[in-house]
Amino acid sequence: MITPKDLRIGNKLVFIREGLAMDFVTVSEISDSTYWVEIDGRPQSKLEGGADGIPLSTEILGRCGFTIVNQGGDDQGFYNENFLAGLYAATDGYTVITEEGLDLTGKGQIKYMHQLQNLYFALTGAELEVSLPSSSNLE
Repeated sequence: MITPKDLRIGNKLVFIREGLAMDFVTVSEISDSTYWVEIDGRPQSKLEGGADGIPLSTEILGRCGFTIVNQGGDDQGFYNENFLAGLYAATDGYTVITEEGLDLTGKGQIKYMHQLQNLYFALTGAELEVSLPSSSNLE
């Protein structure tokens, strides 16, 4: 479950209705105990436990401006020219490694888009450009 402390305004999540992933939403406000989102530009909707992280995948990374740098094999990597590190597929998500070989994820991995958005902002000072459809029906 996502907690408000894991989020920044502008993070992308998937809205869950009746147990099904329905729409991509953007975090618009955060307090200590909850967060609010904007759906398709409509006024804010308060979601309490009704949203989840968007799992990272090849398609999602492509929609975030990342391209595959190593095709095939176990070392499939992704690169974004504005990001100061590469993403490499790991057992349980993606490991982030700088050009100097420093592992920024430590013992954990990045699994969700909001985690990537937060790390991208921390490293670059800029928001990660994301192009998502309104519906969560990604192949």
